[in-house]
Amino acid sequence: GVVANWGTAVLGADEGDGWIKVGDLFLPKKLEGLPVLQVEERHDYILKSGHPEVETPGLPYCLEKEMPSQYGKVVPWDESIRGVDEGDGFIRVGDSFLPTEINGKRVLSVQENLAYVVCNGTAKLNGTGLPLCTERDMNTGSGVSARWGTVVEGVDEGNGWVRCGNFFVPKILDGEAVLRLQSMCLYTVCDGHPGIASDGLPYYWEKRPSAKHFSRTAAWGSTVTGTDEGDGWVKVDNRYLPKEVDGMPVLELKGRCSISDSSQGGKQPPEPDTAPSRLSQEGPESEPEPDAESGMPSSSGLDDSSAESPDPNQQRPSRKTRSRIRRPYRSSPETGGTAGTAFSSPSPWGMGPPDPGGVPPPSATPGLSLPTQPGMVPNPSPVGSLP
Repeated sequence: GVVANWGTAVLGADEGDGWIKVGDLFLPKKLEGLPVLQVEERHDYILKSGHPEVETPGLPYCLEKEMPSQYGKVVPWDESIRGVDEGDGFIRVGDSFLPTEINGKRVLSVQENLAYVVCNGTAKLNGTGLPLCTERDMNTGSGVSARWGTVVEGVDEGNGWVRCGNFFVPKILDGEAVLRLQSMCLYTVCDGHPGIASDGLPYYWEKRPSAKHFSRTAAWGSTVTGTDEGDGWVKVDNRYLPKEVDGMPVLELKGRCSISDSSQGGKQPPEPDTAPSRLSQEGPESEPEPDAESGMPSSSGLDDSSAESPDPNQQRPSRKTRSRIRRPYRSSPETGGTAGTAFSSPSPWGMGPPDPGGVPPPSATPGLSLPTQPGMVPNPSPVGSLP
């Protein structure tokens, strides 16, 4: 009998049938219609410079969700951190918490990923690409590099480094800028073209005429948001549009916008099941899965001499997500919504009948039991731990 304790986090793959596979075991996403697993989404946050009421050199971590529970460790001002928004004014970072506001003044703001072109500069640095470091130090190379001319996405930490997943990339190397912010532009798809019989301008998987995506088009007269690759192509999401066809312009530049405004530039094509990687200008025709250890996508834009070529016939693995175990209680109107009520009938998952006072009784198990096969109903079990 193995259980996932309430409030703990598990890493597993969504089977697509209401179950999450954790190692060789399974967890249900819902019990009697109520969710018990909540996917955690981590975001990057930037800590704004100083606060008049905080005398420490940074924002103190809290053991609990209240400011008096500080324990000495701080996040330096202007640094960025990665955490989970708890939805109650606190960001959870590991087992600690950080407030998003102090007396009405916001101290943590969400950072968005920006796209950067990896450029070799005028000095023509040695090597095939820009090393990805495990720390903010060029001596901590990971053995993986982003090839020159490719595009990486990351968060500018404001200290000369851009964080890409769990890796770090310098903005300047040997006095030369090696990352150039890629600007987004608004384009109007010109009305019609005599050589194109479709109802819009076709998208392309790669920057070559033979890589046409016949089922995806940008409607004539519509507006798209993309980045000019500088070679006659505009990158829109993970696909490409030509600026000219047979010498005739098919895209008209309307203006520039910020990365955060890119979604306002018009309807983008829906994301297919397979698409070239965002870290490469010339990628494979299937989207690579992120590395389980680093959180960084493997890409043709990344140079890793030790990586093996994937088997094209191998079945695509499920994407792993991090989920938190939730107690499956409904809110109780008798208690003002602050307490939950148990289910109206005894549950095979180990939860007893409702308490007459409206306060939910503790479950028979300290967490959610993990059956060995989907569809199996586990019996109440003693305390266990995840494998």
